[in-house]
Amino acid sequence: MIEAWIPLTIAAAFLQNIRSSLQVSLKGRLSNAGATCVRFFFAVPVALVAVGITRELHGVPFPEADGRFLLSILVGGTAQVLATACLLMAATLRNFAVATAYSKTEPILAAVFGLVLLAEPIAPSAGLGIAISVAGVIGLGVARGAMPGGLGRMASLFDRGAVLGITCGALFGLAAVSYRAASLSLQLSADLEPGAGFLLRSTFTLAWVLIFQSAIGVLYLAVREPGELGRILTAWRPAALVGLSGALASIGWFTAMTLENAAYVRTLGQVELLFALGSSRFFLGERLKRGELLGVLAVLAGLLLLIALN
Repeated sequence: MIEAWIPLTIAAAFLQNIRSSLQVSLKGRLSNAGATCVRFFFAVPVALVAVGITRELHGVPFPEADGRFLLSILVGGTAQVLATACLLMAATLRNFAVATAYSKTEPILAAVFGLVLLAEPIAPSAGLGIAISVAGVIGLGVARGAMPGGLGRMASLFDRGAVLGITCGALFGLAAVSYRAASLSLQLSADLEPGAGFLLRSTFTLAWVLIFQSAIGVLYLAVREPGELGRILTAWRPAALVGLSGALASIGWFTAMTLENAAYVRTLGQVELLFALGSSRFFLGERLKRGELLGVLAVLAGLLLLIALN
């Protein structure tokens, strides 16, 4: 029987791909920061409704949060915002693709953080699957011209784009592990059977994260881009779709990470890249190069190994 975290992660990756596509449509109407913040602002109501519904379904009080929960939320929420900022900084560089490719080292870094912070070891077989998948993703970056060849490729290992990319991957990995730590730290009602409250844990954690990140977004825009909040309200219809798809994706991510090791979830989440490539092939008519095909096969092999041997 397929474990629940697997379809949840695949659904989350698919919805995240949709959210990213919708965010692109906001370019020109909103700044980069504004387009980023709408995913938090308009996702908050969805998350609050989701946690309310799950609480009613279980018929129990809201979970009890302690200092560990709040600290994990602050660390995870801040790390995710900083990771996004690193990608935005990389967007100003010629080697943005390098940073993006290296940011996909997130699952390996999440495994390290999970071991250090949560004492969650990675099985050797799963570690092999993670390594193969990450190598495939970076290989795709090389095949698509993300990195130059020869000596230039060696130099790119140490340039600013690479540093930003690895920093971004580390921050995203830290965020994923922090969210899992926050969810697992919640104290649920004794009336719930063991293992029955995972959805309540995940939606409750998500709601707190989104509220915190929305507060950061409002503060940043009010200080740095005061007119952007008004433009966001004007574009509320497409922004609401971004928030809805983003919130549904986040519910999938948070629930999967409540159920399973964050490194495994983020590795399987690399399937989002395959969705994006599929869209470019079938909707835009773009053909895969031989190197890209090898990268796709490596990603698939790593994911299948992770699922089969987990």
